[in-house]
Amino acid sequence: FYLITLNGLFKSKIEIDVAFPIVHGNNVEDGTLAGLLDSVGIPYVGSGVLGSALGQDKVVMKQVFTSMNLPNASTKPKCLKKCMKPPIMKTFTSPSSTK
Repeated sequence: FYLITLNGLFKSKIEIDVAFPIVHGNNVEDGTLAGLLDSVGIPYVGSGVLGSALGQDKVVMKQVFTSMNLPNASTKPKCLKKCMKPPIMKTFTSPSSTK
């Protein structure tokens, strides 16, 4: 894949072997960036669209964990009380957390 950029008066062609996205925030952690890279055929490291989208949605991820009998905060309340002081509260689909 080639990315053509305008550098002053000259065009430069950049060959991309693989993308290494180091990102944070909406529209990148939720699978959007992975989907964009997939759609233009750029290979990348990290989770794909589904994994990113599931990981971003705390409610759905909790349902997936529970359906697979994986431990989570609702199945381990003692650990939650013991390990997390103060507990971290997160919105359902936002990457940010608040105390």
